[in-house]
Amino acid sequence: MNKGNLMIFSRKPDWRSRLTIAMVVGLMILFTDHISRTFAQGTSLNLTALYRVTLIVSDIEQSVSFYQRLGLVLQSDVSRTSDDVGGIISGESLPLTDDPTRSRLIVMAGERPPYGAVALLWYDRPPLPSARGNLMGMGTGDIVLVFAVTDIQSVYNRLDAISTRLDGPPIPFTERDSVGNIKSGLRLLAYDPDGHMVEIIQLD
Repeated sequence: MNKGNLMIFSRKPDWRSRLTIAMVVGLMILFTDHISRTFAQGTSLNLTALYRVTLIVSDIEQSVSFYQRLGLVLQSDVSRTSDDVGGIISGESLPLTDDPTRSRLIVMAGERPPYGAVALLWYDRPPLPSARGNLMGMGTGDIVLVFAVTDIQSVYNRLDAISTRLDGPPIPFTERDSVGNIKSGLRLLAYDPDGHMVEIIQLD
């Protein structure tokens, strides 16, 4: 760098230079704030949470009794018939395998409603034939509902009292998660009245 350049950079900025610098700094602050707010909004819009799981059940009272024993409580209970405005619940949107005339939807949830809720959807006669060939086994397309509880032995006792199909009493488990942390506790496997596998865990 030559002496002339040193003289230029060491020269005290005049008012025009100071104004230009202030404007540039101000624009940089505004632009950074805009990018931050845009990113935050975009991030929040892209977040996904499981709202609820809906199960089509054959006996809604039995299903309510089962899930109550897991600690879920009733949030809403709606009934509609084919004569009501809009017809039966989800009759136009679900590819039902029969033509029911009455429907009922009960939503149950745990401690953090509405997320993580279980909805029980029932249709009256003619009964809807099951699309599953074997309710006693597990295969592709089946689901496993997992619930975390604080007293798994009490849950086991309550389920056993209504003759729930259980794979046995709670058993210890230890496993490593995706980041290497070890978690342990007790695990219980049960089937709800319609053959859905339900896994109940109690973490240490």
